[in-house]
Amino acid sequence: MKKVPSERAKFESRGWAILITGGVAAVSMWFALASVMGVNGILAAPIALLWGLLIMVIDRWLVISMPVSSTWRMLAAAAPRLMIALLLGTLISTPLTLRIFQQEINAEISVIRHQQLNEFLANPQRSQLQWPLVPQAPGTRLNSPPSTRHD
Repeated sequence: MKKVPSERAKFESRGWAILITGGVAAVSMWFALASVMGVNGILAAPIALLWGLLIMVIDRWLVISMPVSSTWRMLAAAAPRLMIALLLGTLISTPLTLRIFQQEINAEISVIRHQQLNEFLANPQRSQLQWPLVPQAPGTRLNSPPSTRHD
């Protein structure tokens, strides 16, 4: 860096990009483990940090392996990197997206369940739903579906 001080900003920005990618990966993994898989948040933290470190190492390798000699070689080397970046982006962003929109997702699931229940109750012979619609508590006896006969 002492020989080429003009390159400092370029390398610092690359370093920050790699650190931010690793940080977002760690937070995403923590959300995935704690929220989706039900792992204790404290126990999920070391696993998430290792995941973030792994993503950071992979991203660093991808960044430093980019050739700068010719445009075609750079494009050829960038294609696999782009595919890996898309895969990692999907893996990193999905748990965060689910966590951010968790209330809206739960509300929509509730609406869908109510629509299916109303459809079943309106015409149980044509419905493709199976009885019982609501899971029963363990040890309780299942009742038969509601009668549609009008005696």
